[in-house]
Amino acid sequence: MRFDPKNFNSRRFLTIFGLFGALAAVMLFTKPKDPADRSSNDFPHYTLQLTSSHAKGSIILNGISIGHHQAQEKQVSRIGLTSWLKNGTNTLYITTSKPSVDHRPDIKVQMDFTPTKGGVETQELFHLTQASSKKFIIEATGLPDWQWLNGEATFHDFDELKRVVLKLHQAFEAKNIKTIRAMERPMFHDMELMTGREGLERRVYRGEIIKKGRVEPLGKLTIVPFDNGRIMRVSTGDGEAPIRVYYHYGNGGKLILTGQFWSKIDGQWYVVR
Repeated sequence: MRFDPKNFNSRRFLTIFGLFGALAAVMLFTKPKDPADRSSNDFPHYTLQLTSSHAKGSIILNGISIGHHQAQEKQVSRIGLTSWLKNGTNTLYITTSKPSVDHRPDIKVQMDFTPTKGGVETQELFHLTQASSKKFIIEATGLPDWQWLNGEATFHDFDELKRVVLKLHQAFEAKNIKTIRAMERPMFHDMELMTGREGLERRVYRGEIIKKGRVEPLGKLTIVPFDNGRIMRVSTGDGEAPIRVYYHYGNGGKLILTGQFWSKIDGQWYVVR
């Protein structure tokens, strides 16, 4: 099938290939190095496992809407929480609606906890079978100080942030890797902590997407502040990341989704997730 970049439907692509769409990068750096590569973790890791059908809802951690879930037929999905957790008490909410008039929503939520030493411990959190929400408290210790925690918690100028998003979008269009890396630096700093792997922003596959891919037009932006402005979520009409770069090859393709979660650190805006 011939790829026509002018007719590429990114929303359909996201629906088919990404339950968590804009959290692709987050999901990447919630996975630590293979246990065979080391005998212990530098800090604990927390991963949600969702088994769901006919369910649609949000994942909200410490008041920050970090992602969403959506499934028709039964499917199993995983999403890491570690990079959004802070030391101390963390509040997790999972919500679900009833998107199908013919079926009740069904979503089972488990959490895999990987301590610094030892095997994975799995805990079933809850099972929702009707439109509702559930709360779970996570007491976390030993975590790094993530870059987004340095964000300025204040009221921000939305127009200023929109200009910054436009700047990053233009950098992708110009294939200006230096500017892209500078604006995404805190995100990749934390990715390296999570995975134990250095130079993720310099990986060949990512550079290939930037250099050979097509940047989707920037849609109308919606900005929602969280944590008193420490985190600013930017999305388009479908609720996903505003900057999308698609590289088609063979019978498949690769996609970069970025520019969704921002923090203003030391007077500068950065992508942090």
